[in-house]
Amino acid sequence: MITTTTAPPAGLASRPGAPGPAPTSAPPIDHVWVGRGLTLAHRALDIVTTADPDAAAELGASTGKVIAETAILLRALPREHRGPQWRALADRVAALARDPRTLLALALHASASFELAVPYLVLREHSRSEAIDALLRACFEASAAQGRELLPHRGLERLWLLGMLDGDPTIDPADLAGTVLAHELDVLHGTRDDHYAFTHALFYATDFGRCPGAVPTTLVPGLVAQARSALAGALDDDDYDLAGELLLTWPLLGVPAGPVEATALRVLAEVAEQVGTLPSLTLALPQPEGAAVAAADAAVLSTYHTGFVFTVLAALAGRVPWAAPEASRREPLDGGAAAGPTLDWPDDGRRPGWLAVPAATFAMGALPLEARLRRLARAGRASDLAQLLCRRGVPSTPATRQALHLLQRLSLL
Repeated sequence: MITTTTAPPAGLASRPGAPGPAPTSAPPIDHVWVGRGLTLAHRALDIVTTADPDAAAELGASTGKVIAETAILLRALPREHRGPQWRALADRVAALARDPRTLLALALHASASFELAVPYLVLREHSRSEAIDALLRACFEASAAQGRELLPHRGLERLWLLGMLDGDPTIDPADLAGTVLAHELDVLHGTRDDHYAFTHALFYATDFGRCPGAVPTTLVPGLVAQARSALAGALDDDDYDLAGELLLTWPLLGVPAGPVEATALRVLAEVAEQVGTLPSLTLALPQPEGAAVAAADAAVLSTYHTGFVFTVLAALAGRVPWAAPEASRREPLDGGAAAGPTLDWPDDGRRPGWLAVPAATFAMGALPLEARLRRLARAGRASDLAQLLCRRGVPSTPATRQALHLLQRLSLL
């Protein structure tokens, strides 16, 4: 059966009245990745500004998308990382944001004006133009400016962008009510888009960690617990992009990170060191003979977003303490005795690649339990799910509670 005797979610220690934090260590991620990320951004811009637009678009990396995401990367980096390399990249993106073709597109397409204005708005404090401000106000006040319906987290992004224009991107906590942050992420059956809605809503709500107080304190324990449960699924899929965004939950909210998330961060850092970058789901690309340069460009365009996520993580991780991982610790179930049965990572025909890195020795406990719950739920193996949940010592987490509710719903059929 599910118990509720587990320790409070990591992060509560920074809030009034919360228990003290567990022993901590510096985050296992080097600031050198910030410089590498800025270099990667220059490379991605080189490619999309000179390559065939159709070829770039096929990889989901249109010129406008790369420029906008580079601008957001620059916005996300705190001032201590805004040296000459940051300023050179910011100057380059600001120039692209002022391109006459971009400004013409803004004037022509009112319903797309918010998306087109992203590079200028997020770098407005670095490079401001009264003329462009006036154009944007006219675009945003147009009768068709709201002509595109938005998902709740995209609506939050729009409020954040409008705040940039007004000089105050602070989000009102009341504006979170329609987003997944005010509800609960489906950690068992949720799609990647569902999870990105969660992480991106946190980006805009906190202005990339500048305003963690914009998220009500009452929501913080649940958000931390959901991110921790979701991490198991992201790692089980070798989805380092999503795992990286989920790991930003702790520095964005300004709360200490516990052993589970510290383990996940260590995993990502070791994978990045082995590969040379944090890989995406599409890193392994075919390289036909004679197409080495094109393949290299394709690899950059298909992985730059994951690299950007890792860059922001490297820059922000040091803002909060990270608990020291516990080596080779496995979650004891059935009685809780140290010598009792333990749960290893599920191995039913698919073994995640990251288990080959040294940090995998830390990845016992809650991570494999929740990965197994997710696999069983998605495979429709209700009886196996019930047997797992009936073991003594199973902690109460979003994944275990959602699995229990799933079984309750099935019992009504």
